[in-house]
Amino acid sequence: MGVLQSPMDPRDEMVAIVSHDLKNPLATIQLAVGLLLEELVPDDTAHATIRKPLDAIKHTTEDMRRLIHDLLDLGATEARGFSLCRSRECARALIEDAIESVRALAGVKQISLIADVPPDLPGLDVDRGRVLQIFSNLLGNAIKFSPFAGQVVVSARLGGDSFVTFTVSDQGPGIVAADLPHVFDRYWQVGKHRRGDVGLGLAIAKAIVEAHSGYISAHSVSGQGSQFSFALPACAIGPKS
Repeated sequence: MGVLQSPMDPRDEMVAIVSHDLKNPLATIQLAVGLLLEELVPDDTAHATIRKPLDAIKHTTEDMRRLIHDLLDLGATEARGFSLCRSRECARALIEDAIESVRALAGVKQISLIADVPPDLPGLDVDRGRVLQIFSNLLGNAIKFSPFAGQVVVSARLGGDSFVTFTVSDQGPGIVAADLPHVFDRYWQVGKHRRGDVGLGLAIAKAIVEAHSGYISAHSVSGQGSQFSFALPACAIGPKS
């Protein structure tokens, strides 16, 4: 007797097809734009008018690449194939790397990025790339929804449960109470305004945190900004410098 399988959600079927079919043509576009910007169109005042749309294409393809990675990660999670490559990491270094990766994006809106990390946090046994992926999603959303010249704070604290809790706080419009329980649901969007590409980013962030035996939460008051926090188990021994 064969094993009965649940019918595939049409959206999941679309995810499986699109995530594979878009990778190659997108890579071609990225290579072509990179060649134009780095080799053929000088970065000077005379060519500024030409470089501006090329920069826009570059940023758009980077957004598309992140979306495709989200789609692939979603499929891996559903197939229970979420693998972690763990190493001992420093909380401060993770935050500094995460902030540096979005500094240019924040600069477009003149948003200040602030790290609030005590010096004596213990190390973490985590997949560095995956944790930075969490930060990329949370920081990207915080910057997107923060006002011009606003402020985004990334903090870390050691809790009594021996978990290090990271929090990304923004000064955006916030999320109404009725929406908060759903922000980590797949495909879910906040009202008419998306906090992530197609409602996958926060769901994937949650899956990564849970793969580390951690937990993630959101707190917000409408009109008063949002705070997204995730906690990861600390190493048993002292801090990593």
